[in-house]
Amino acid sequence: MLPILYGDRLVGRIEPRYERAARSLRILGIWWEEGFAPRAAEGFVGQLRAALSDYMAFIGATTIEWAPATGGAKRIFGTPRRRPSTP
Repeated sequence: MLPILYGDRLVGRIEPRYERAARSLRILGIWWEEGFAPRAAEGFVGQLRAALSDYMAFIGATTIEWAPATGGAKRIFGTPRRRPSTP
């Protein structure tokens, strides 16, 4: 499980798993700290999408899957596309 930081705050935790055979990043769970609302935090949704895309490029994933336990996270964050690696 990894922390999710926004500015200088810990706002949640995410549990990613890389499925090597499928080259897929699977999000097993995502949890928010009490009082944090991702949609209400200005700029947060776009920044987390960008961070997920960067992480996909780093590990070599080509797709992302949201496990049912993530609730509505797929609706909020969508399906980020892997960003091309930069030299």
